[in-house]
Amino acid sequence: MAEAAPAVPSNELLEWPKKDKRRFLHVVYRVGDLDRTIKFYTECFGMKVLRKRDIPEEKYSNAFLGFGPEESNFVVELTYNYGVDKYDIGTGFGHFAIATPDVYKLVEDIKAKGGIITREPGPVKGGKTVIAFAKDPDGYLFELIQRGPTPEPLCQVMLRVGDLDCSIKFYEKALGMKLLKKTDRPEQKYTIAMMGYADEYETTVLELTYNYGVTEYTKGNAYGQVAISTDDVYKSAEVVNLVTQELGGKITRQPGPIPGLNTKITAFLDPDGWKTVLVDNEDFLKELEKLTVLGTFSSHTSILSTWIWLSYGCNLRGRRWVKACGSTRRCTCMADPGSKLVAPLGDAFAWFWCYAEFVCTLLVSY
Repeated sequence: MAEAAPAVPSNELLEWPKKDKRRFLHVVYRVGDLDRTIKFYTECFGMKVLRKRDIPEEKYSNAFLGFGPEESNFVVELTYNYGVDKYDIGTGFGHFAIATPDVYKLVEDIKAKGGIITREPGPVKGGKTVIAFAKDPDGYLFELIQRGPTPEPLCQVMLRVGDLDCSIKFYEKALGMKLLKKTDRPEQKYTIAMMGYADEYETTVLELTYNYGVTEYTKGNAYGQVAISTDDVYKSAEVVNLVTQELGGKITRQPGPIPGLNTKITAFLDPDGWKTVLVDNEDFLKELEKLTVLGTFSSHTSILSTWIWLSYGCNLRGRRWVKACGSTRRCTCMADPGSKLVAPLGDAFAWFWCYAEFVCTLLVSY
């Protein structure tokens, strides 16, 4: 009988998040009109569509947008559920933030495209940083922060919490984040804590906000979760399980692969009910590589379809030169017009073999 693996001491286990390779991958939330939101984010914020997919059997579509590739940048994952055009954002979710060299110009551009500005650009109270706030078509707020060049323009996710000290401990212990900054504003009756894996000017951070005397918030059904990378989903889940026993929260999905994708994840709620998904680093990168290959193949198949129709319109008898493609190379499958194999079947057979040859050429190119 095989012996069970020895349990890792809790103190040693709690050191794992500090050694792990982690970064914010994406934030998931729901929208009522995917194309409308994509248009707003690309035209007003300058984001790019990184990928888009439709899952009709599960009745939803989603799109990933950001300022850089998913392999290195934090992005948004927009989800559209068939037939649902409105969601409740709740009182707990705060805003996202975008860093830009010129807030005033960005605000002008947003207004010119019909966007809503809820706070005009100007310095923060008691400070010098220039900010503004914009509202997207679904009601999500985006803080626009004036900063110099940064590798991560999509720089914040702000969530409200009922016990700031408890939340800080949770994200430090369960996720290995660092407390980058804590600011108390007694005149405005709130305190904020910036949590993350690097300086807030270099990467995305989680902004936790505590409003004096408020311990509970509504979550609504619009905001989903943040996804964070890890080198070991199973060990990370053990850590989260330990921390939830001390500080609250719970694991909502045990670690393991997603059916059909094989990407290993685990999911949990923090003491305030905010959801986080931990995603295996290696699996995530493999998933992106597969999507890149599929995207390339998809573009090739589009070319192939065009080629087929053009070729079919050409004269496929006689010497059968592929004139539609502007090529003088004779198809090797079209040999002799008097061939006993090709001639009786006519153009249909010839068309099929040209198709087969083209596919083979594509496969060889991979």
